[in-house]
Amino acid sequence: MKRNPQIFEVLLSSKNRTASKSLNKKFGKNYMIKFNKAIIIDDDIDIIDIIEPILEEIGFISIQKIVQSADIQKIYKDDIDLIILDLFMPEMDGVEILRYLGEKSSKSHIVLVSGHSKQVLASAEQVAKAYGLNILGTITKPFSINTLFELIRKFNEIPDKVKKIAIPADEFTIEFFKEAFSEKYFQLYYQPQLDLKKKEVSGFESLIRINHPKFGLLFPDQFLPIIEKLGLMTEMTMFVISEAISFLGGLKKKGYEKSISINISILDLLDTSLPEQIEHLAKKYEINPKFIMIELIETGKIGNNPRCLEILTRLSMKGFSLSIDDFGTGYSSLEQLVNAPFDELKIDRSFVLNLSDKRESRTIIESVVALAHNISLSVVAEGIETKEIAGILADIGVDRGQGYFFSVPIPAKSVEGYLTNFTFA
Repeated sequence: MKRNPQIFEVLLSSKNRTASKSLNKKFGKNYMIKFNKAIIIDDDIDIIDIIEPILEEIGFISIQKIVQSADIQKIYKDDIDLIILDLFMPEMDGVEILRYLGEKSSKSHIVLVSGHSKQVLASAEQVAKAYGLNILGTITKPFSINTLFELIRKFNEIPDKVKKIAIPADEFTIEFFKEAFSEKYFQLYYQPQLDLKKKEVSGFESLIRINHPKFGLLFPDQFLPIIEKLGLMTEMTMFVISEAISFLGGLKKKGYEKSISINISILDLLDTSLPEQIEHLAKKYEINPKFIMIELIETGKIGNNPRCLEILTRLSMKGFSLSIDDFGTGYSSLEQLVNAPFDELKIDRSFVLNLSDKRESRTIIESVVALAHNISLSVVAEGIETKEIAGILADIGVDRGQGYFFSVPIPAKSVEGYLTNFTFA
């Protein structure tokens, strides 16, 4: 078992040994109510003994300790809320554990810890995100008790970090989704988009949810892949388009002239009547097409597909705006900016979340903004979770932004109240 005195320079000071005792007085017992179960993975029992009482004071009900990293395969379960993981473990190292968690499609929130270089931590974080894992943050040893506590508190203060219920795969049948359509379990939530220069709400992005009487609120990553496999994507897309434009028409009648962003998949670009269907809805609700932003995911699959390019071009000719989603990742690439008449690009949240800590992220965003503005595209950034990041993006020249700092996605019934009471913090 390793024993590095430097690691304990801060951790074992008398100040930090008593710090956890004061947390209860400062914040109240069980302040962190969003977490129940945790796992601490570190081959040094002294560090575990320091972290464990912190989690107890925060309010964790169950805390499991792993010294032999391979034990993760015996102990890990889907209901684990938090994993604190030392990267440099013997036998099965931290990156291997991340791969294991990725293969398990883990929804746990993970804190990465290392006494080595920050670059290793940054690389491990990217590995975790590539596996679709939820990284709460990284900590370099030595660290103080308050460092860990504040990291967890920061998560708790972000609204809408809803713990997703694991639904048995056999529940998602075609009958399940047909019922969801007929009984109106499908609902749109709307996340505000802010003009970062004018500091006002410019529009909303429409986001699909299932509000199920048995399973509660279900999110797209829980059901969209199955919708696609069952051949229901077109029906769902038309529901989203119709609901979103109807919502925008309702706002206009109340005196609010805002935009709406509607996500569509490459699979939706097969029906050549799509431009006419959207045009019909815009006319029905008396919406100027420029206020309807069609946000395309998986743009790299457009390639030279003539039907896809035809539909996008005809949408543009009819006055609708086109956005390229998650620019800088996956299928979104520079090539697509000249393949179709886009008006906007959306910077992927992975660059935004690291903006205040990683110089590289700022450099990338500055380059993307310069490129976009040079070819007359506007820029939207998603994943804004702090006032600091909002300010940096505004200084860089990002046009619009969205994220938990401004608002979580909200149901249609809450939008008017949000607009009435909105202030740019």
